[in-house]
Amino acid sequence: DFYFRTESAELKDALLAQASDFCTLARGNHLRYLSSGEEAPKGCCVKVLSDSLSLLVDLTGIIDVDTELARLNKEIERLTPIIDTYKRKVSVADYESKVPEAVRLVNAEKLASYEAELEATLSAFTTFQALK
Repeated sequence: DFYFRTESAELKDALLAQASDFCTLARGNHLRYLSSGEEAPKGCCVKVLSDSLSLLVDLTGIIDVDTELARLNKEIERLTPIIDTYKRKVSVADYESKVPEAVRLVNAEKLASYEAELEATLSAFTTFQALK
């Protein structure tokens, strides 16, 4: 069983339109949308695909929780220094006056994207800890 979360109506519609094909290729029973407030079924693994899309897979009886926690921890360790670097960049005293606006916008977008990815990864880590 597969589930997904997104805030994008366009992504939601595209995934639901291709749900049958996805299930055939992934050998799943169904692909279902979960709203941001909706509880994920117990035993689901979360893979953050982007800052706007997360895939949840029901792995009850299939996966080792400790291995998944280790994988998520590595992802947290990868994202944390990236976020810290962007935060340091934007907090430099002359940042607003010395850095071109286009670069500032790109940095702000990247920082927001990485922070959203970290938030989703931390949520997945918490979910797996509850399975132990």
